[in-house]
Amino acid sequence: MKNKAIYLIIVVLLVLFAYKFGANSKSNTSEITPVLTNESCSRAQPYTIAPEFVRALSLIRQREVESYQSVNQKPPDDIRNCLDVQYSDVKDKNSAEGLFVFDKNFASKEKLPILVDNSYKNYDDLLTALLLAHEATHARQYLNELNNKLHLGCFEKEENAFQIQMGFYMTLNQEEKNYITARLNQNDNSPQLVQLRELIDLFNNVGRTCGNDSVCFNDTWRKSISTMVRSSPFYQKECNL
Repeated sequence: MKNKAIYLIIVVLLVLFAYKFGANSKSNTSEITPVLTNESCSRAQPYTIAPEFVRALSLIRQREVESYQSVNQKPPDDIRNCLDVQYSDVKDKNSAEGLFVFDKNFASKEKLPILVDNSYKNYDDLLTALLLAHEATHARQYLNELNNKLHLGCFEKEENAFQIQMGFYMTLNQEEKNYITARLNQNDNSPQLVQLRELIDLFNNVGRTCGNDSVCFNDTWRKSISTMVRSSPFYQKECNL
């Protein structure tokens, strides 16, 4: 059981931040394609953002770097100086907890705005980091589009972001995971925990199905995330299905 758990963590770390979805136009499956991670943010100074956002982004970056170093790979560029994270009533307007807008009228290479719902003022740094791991992935996706590297479809963007979000959860230390587990066991219905519970259940089901078969695991995990996203009424509406 211990070896299996270690194996599952390694699988996630290998895809964490280092890979992204490439849509396969000849089939209904997705292939993992290496990321070109020189998105580059040339701002010398960060935007003025709330301290809790600074802490959350720092935690994400720390675990990102550690994950890459653990497999002797160069981490992606640090884009934190270009992330302009601000509170907003985004949930009332968009029924979302966080939002990155793929629109040149709002975003550019030097300004990557992320809106976080005002309710997160009452949340802790870990829940905020889980949200920002997802939204910052969209920021990187947008940079890839601006750099003409890869243009993902609407569903594929969300599938990729959820994989990265789950990957970030897997990098949490035991104390941090124990805290999250305690919140989950209390049936905490905060949106991030509800979503995380679903991701953990999917991940564990894939582990039980595939065991130590890495090909099975990667393929089944991607398909499970894809099914979750594409069956969601929220994302069906967002993606104009």
